[in-house]
Amino acid sequence: MKKLIMAVMICSLSAPAVAEENVKVSGSVEIQYRSSKDIYEENVPAHPDPDYNPSGGDEIRPEELYLQVSRKIDKGVEVLLKFDGADMDKNTAGGSDSKYVEEAQLIFSGLVFDGLTIVAGKDEMPFGQDYEKFMLNSATHELEIDKVWGLHGIFNIKGLGTVAAAVFENDRDADTKVQDSVAARATMDKLVENLSVEVSVARRGEDKAAVPAEKDETRFNAGGVFKLGDFTFHAEQTLISNFKNEDDHDLDVLLVGADFKFKDFLFKARQEKIEHDFPTAAPDDGEELKVAGGADYYFSEKTFVSVEYEFTKWDIADDTDEVLLGVKFIF
Repeated sequence: MKKLIMAVMICSLSAPAVAEENVKVSGSVEIQYRSSKDIYEENVPAHPDPDYNPSGGDEIRPEELYLQVSRKIDKGVEVLLKFDGADMDKNTAGGSDSKYVEEAQLIFSGLVFDGLTIVAGKDEMPFGQDYEKFMLNSATHELEIDKVWGLHGIFNIKGLGTVAAAVFENDRDADTKVQDSVAARATMDKLVENLSVEVSVARRGEDKAAVPAEKDETRFNAGGVFKLGDFTFHAEQTLISNFKNEDDHDLDVLLVGADFKFKDFLFKARQEKIEHDFPTAAPDDGEELKVAGGADYYFSEKTFVSVEYEFTKWDIADDTDEVLLGVKFIF
């Protein structure tokens, strides 16, 4: 099924366009310089931070190298391919190439009835709010369900918002059924001016052949964004049981933040409280508190530079901090 969808997409994109405006090419380039004596030092003990990379005191890395090509092939029918060059750089050691393709979709809009869009292929599933203005990704951002194959429907409710639901393949290399992994989200962003709220749930099916045995991962998320003049306030909480299909591993992530637009600058701040509850005894259980601040300067709507700082306080490890300088260009 995946190979058939990819073949249709490639043929559709490579065929001569009926009109030049039917084809759209876009993307983004984001380059980061990160420095931290705590995170990138050599010859130090293992650390629970997933970004821990003992390769020296600093590093330069591409975080986004996106190239997206879309084409309208008929009324209400569109094909889209999005490639992630940054993942190619991260996976130089080999392995599956599935991460290189960020999205690969056949999109049907309004064909069944007005307001309904159906997306078939590789997509991001409808879970979470994920309001993210930092280049230093939040733990909440890392919980998005993306780069998976599925069938995704979005229904626009006039004057209220959207409702979305999807079934997807949780792990292409595991013994899981597509219908075992589902996600749904309701977003209300049109009822109250400058206010958006969402609630979403998801289940990621277990690998039935795994040893030790896995359990279904279940998720709940609720969040809101409120704009007040040049200020934006946002909050989001994610609760997960059997995190990463590990039996009795629970995760609770609470994020609050705000940003302020002043002329060509965007000032931003956020705080995240992350609680892990493992089935084994302490010290595996633990809390971490992440506090981050930063500023962006926009040369234009599509080009900006960023300076960011994040401090992480751990219950079960030494505290860490990190400084980031970044530049991003969108085309």
